[in-house]
Amino acid sequence: MSSEVLAASAHAIEPDTLNMVAPLTVSDVSDATEEEASDAEEDDGEEEDAEEDDGEDDDGEEDDGEEDEGEEDGGEEDDGEEDESMDENVAPEGMPRLYMWDFGQCDARRCSGRKLKRHGKVKELRRSQPFRGVILAAQATRTLSLADADIVRRKGVCVIDCSWNKISEVPIKRLLAAGEPRKLPYMVAANPCHYGRPFELNCAEALAATLFITGFYPHSAWILRSFKWGHSFFQANERALDIYAECATEKDVLEQQDKIANSKKTRRAAYQSR
Repeated sequence: MSSEVLAASAHAIEPDTLNMVAPLTVSDVSDATEEEASDAEEDDGEEEDAEEDDGEDDDGEEDDGEEDEGEEDGGEEDDGEEDESMDENVAPEGMPRLYMWDFGQCDARRCSGRKLKRHGKVKELRRSQPFRGVILAAQATRTLSLADADIVRRKGVCVIDCSWNKISEVPIKRLLAAGEPRKLPYMVAANPCHYGRPFELNCAEALAATLFITGFYPHSAWILRSFKWGHSFFQANERALDIYAECATEKDVLEQQDKIANSKKTRRAAYQSR
């Protein structure tokens, strides 16, 4: 599964506004993510068990607690009891707004976008709803860089939640028309479905990478704390992320991309993070 700026000057961005933490590296982010990922997974498992119990309390009553079915049938969506740990997992200050279009092509049990939505980290947009911030898509003509940080801060980031195998069925051109389409530079996936595959990041990885490259380091770690494998993404792409985050412009990112893709160290890091 997965998804997947008129460049503003990075010097025009105030560090306090971005909540940037320096000199933070991928190693720092990875360590923090790994420590908290297990607890987040346990909380998510308890949440799913609770939903099953709610549906079996009374055979004579209809179960109107499932979120996806509630949306399709026009029922009430239960947003208040998704995850009791959310009070302890508050977003870092200055968190950019994150969105997704969900085309329902992915296995719901493995869909990182839906999990982020359940945890209150991503807001879903209607498929017909335009978005004017940074839109992550492999079909974009421009590559993300630190120069896009101002747009990320002001307008947010949106991913397209669909299957890599069915992306031809998604109206990509229409979705990208109103926003600032960007593709990510070379990185490898660390999620269980596409592990080790270049560019085939899922929604959570794509959002985390975007936030890191544009200077939102603690925010990037916060996204992947919902997944046990989250720290593996930072480990597999440690060198790449650190280099991209230091590139002030798209041109700089593109110059580094080929070097990183052909680096033995990069390939070795991806293998050892398994």
